[in-house]
Amino acid sequence: MQNKVNSRKSYILSLKNKARKIGICEYCKKPFIKSHGNQKYCSNECTYHKRLEQNSDARMKSYHRHKKRGGDKFYGVGSGGLGPHMNDDPEIEYLKIQKEKQRLKLAAK
Repeated sequence: MQNKVNSRKSYILSLKNKARKIGICEYCKKPFIKSHGNQKYCSNECTYHKRLEQNSDARMKSYHRHKKRGGDKFYGVGSGGLGPHMNDDPEIEYLKIQKEKQRLKLAAK
């Protein structure tokens, strides 16, 4: 009798373990068998596509946050294309300075 009880318990435990190993993919919503407890996606392809979605969502959030802040409005000197060092070619340096003046909406003299 004791043997039957132990086998029934082990059977129930095995069912519980099998239930833990079945997961639903967070990307395609299909059931799959987990290879480890933290697995969220059924395949590498689903993982890749979910990451792409997350990255694009983050880019959109950043874009809208920047837009709320004022977008291309004045942020002060030095926030444009000029670097801390002068360019070796004077023509390129002149064009960069003109572009910075235009960005800052300063009158060209």
